[in-house]
Amino acid sequence: GAFQREQVHQLMDGESVFFLKPWKHFNETSGDTVCVAYNPLCEKFALGSTAQDGAYNRLGNLWIGDFHSETIQSLESHYKLNQVGEKEYSTISDLCFSKGNLFLYTGAFDNAVKVWDMEGNLCGIFNAPTDYIHKLALSDDDLLAVACKNGYGYLLSTDNSTGEILTSANLIYPEALEKGYSASLIEFSNFLGRSSDKVIIGYDSFHTSNNRGCLALFDASTASFVQKFNTADEAFTSLYMHPSQVGFVASSNTLSNGRVYYLDTRMYKVCLNFTTTQKDINHATISNSGILVTSSGTDNQTFVWDSRKPDKPLSLLKHGKTKMIHFDGANEEEVDAGINMAQWQPKGNLFVTGGSDGIVKVWDLRLNNPFIQNFTEMNSAITYGGFSEDASKLTVCCVGGDVNMYSLGNDNGNKFGEFRIIENRLLT
Repeated sequence: GAFQREQVHQLMDGESVFFLKPWKHFNETSGDTVCVAYNPLCEKFALGSTAQDGAYNRLGNLWIGDFHSETIQSLESHYKLNQVGEKEYSTISDLCFSKGNLFLYTGAFDNAVKVWDMEGNLCGIFNAPTDYIHKLALSDDDLLAVACKNGYGYLLSTDNSTGEILTSANLIYPEALEKGYSASLIEFSNFLGRSSDKVIIGYDSFHTSNNRGCLALFDASTASFVQKFNTADEAFTSLYMHPSQVGFVASSNTLSNGRVYYLDTRMYKVCLNFTTTQKDINHATISNSGILVTSSGTDNQTFVWDSRKPDKPLSLLKHGKTKMIHFDGANEEEVDAGINMAQWQPKGNLFVTGGSDGIVKVWDLRLNNPFIQNFTEMNSAITYGGFSEDASKLTVCCVGGDVNMYSLGNDNGNKFGEFRIIENRLLT
C-alpha cells in the first residue's frame, strides 16, 4: 500500500548505503584521487588527483564524467612548463560544481583556479595567487571562495551564463600573514540550510614545527576581516558546516593532542570543545541531528561525543591494521594516512568511515555497539570517499589510483563496469 511504499522510500533515503551496488571501476588517473564532486542533479561528476613532480608525470589529474552516457574524459588543465618547455601536471587540490549545474570550478598546485562548462570547455582562469590553491568553497549564489598556501583568501564572482571570472577580492587577516600562516581551509557559514554572507578561514603552519594557526571570520559582502575566533592558536585541519542547523565544527592539532570546537553561526563563538589524544585530525563532523560530534584521525580511529555530555567520548570506532608501507621505527600516527573518509549518510543516521586498512565501515552511532558492517575492502589505503547529495552514488578511492563507484538501481550483476573514455580536451 501507499503507507508501505512511503516507508520503503524513507528507508532507501535514510539508509541507501545498504542498497548501493558496484557500478564503475576506473584507474586512469595521474595519481591518487583526493577529491570528487557531483553536480547538484547528479548527472555529472569530476575527479581530481595528485600529480608527481619529476620523472613520473602524466595527463590525468582532472577528469569529468557523465552518469547517463557512462563516459569520462580527461582535461588537459592544470600544469606548468618546466625549464625545457615540457608540461608538468599539477595536483588538483579541490573542485566543486556550481549550484546552477552549469560549471565546474577547480583549484590546483599550479596556483590557478579554473572554470569549465559541462562539456569540459575552459571558460575562465584566475591566476593571481602566487602559491598553491588549498581549498574551494561555494555559496548558494555561486560566489567562489578560495584558500591559498600563502595565507591569502579570495572571493571570485563569475558570469552565470559564460563562466567568465568577473571580479576578485582579497580576504586578508594581517596577523595570519605576519606569522606566515597558510590558509588551509575555507567555508561559507550555513544558517538553517542556506549559506550566509560570512566566510570562515582556517590557518595552519605545517611548513614549520610549531603547529600554530587560527580561525578567522570574514564578511563576504565587503571582503573584510571581522574577527578571530576564541580558540587556541593551533593549526586547523578541518571545517564541517552542518547542512541544516546553525552550527559547525573545526578541528585543530597541537604538539601533543587534538581538539574539536563546536561553534554557533548565530553568535560566531565557541560553544563546546572536545579534547582527543589524536595528534592529527583529518575530519571532524556533526551528525544530521546536530547532537553527535566525531573526530577521525591518522591513528585510524574515530572518537564520537554526545554534545550534551562533552567531557567523555561516547564511542571509539576502530579500523584495522594499515595497508600503507612504513619504514621500520616510524611513528605510525605521524606518517599514516589514517581515516580519510568520514561521512554521514545524507538524510539519514548512518556514519561511514574509510581508513588506511582499505576498509569502508558502516556505523549506527545511536546503538551501544555501533558497528553495522564492512561495506567494501580496497587493496590499499583509502584516499577519499563521499556520497552524492541525493545519496544515490558513493565513490571510494584508494592509493594507487583505483576509483570504485557504487550506485542505486544499476543492473551490473554486482560487478564493476568500465567507463567509455572519450578524447581529452587539449585546452590551456
